[in-house]
Amino acid sequence: YDFVWGGQEITSLAVTTDINNVSYDVGLQGEYMYAASWAGGLRRFRYNDINPIWEIVPLPMDNQDSLICNSIDVGSYLLNPRDPNDGGSHNHKGFSVFNSDEYLWVGTAKGINRGTINGDCIDWYHQTTQNGLSGNWVVGIENQITDDVNRIWAITWGTEAGEYNSISYTEDHGVTWNDIEYFSSQNIKIFNLDFNGNYIY
Repeated sequence: YDFVWGGQEITSLAVTTDINNVSYDVGLQGEYMYAASWAGGLRRFRYNDINPIWEIVPLPMDNQDSLICNSIDVGSYLLNPRDPNDGGSHNHKGFSVFNSDEYLWVGTAKGINRGTINGDCIDWYHQTTQNGLSGNWVVGIENQITDDVNRIWAITWGTEAGEYNSISYTEDHGVTWNDIEYFSSQNIKIFNLDFNGNYIY
């Protein structure tokens, strides 16, 4: 299945099954509604359109740290939510989406993606445990803003040896991440979090 993204023709596995295609999260950014789904990956539609049409939104493959509009190597790129041993990318399995003032954040089974809107396209920066996340399975993203801090928090679950269940945060737009040792040392799996000023629940 081929589709156009940022002026380039991108190849995608045609996902037509209801199996494993649960939508886990939705978010608004600009004129679009975004949905993060397992087999369906990240999709969006213009919510003010009378007859909105879902669009596929490509994310970096597992081995890519970015995906830039108009600069995708279409010869090697494949949007495929299957497992890596079946030619796919865990980063194409969507689990969370969040809009901050500057960025669109998308959590997957292989880390978190910080998106910068570029016209009708999105430039992506892909972050994983190599950037400090406790685990690569990102099931929730929230923003904590107080007079002193502006943090993006991610609920990060471990999937492989050396990864841990915890929550991770960044104060530099995802350049570096810090995990909370209290949770990672006990491998505690978090499902949700919220804030009241400096208090985290």
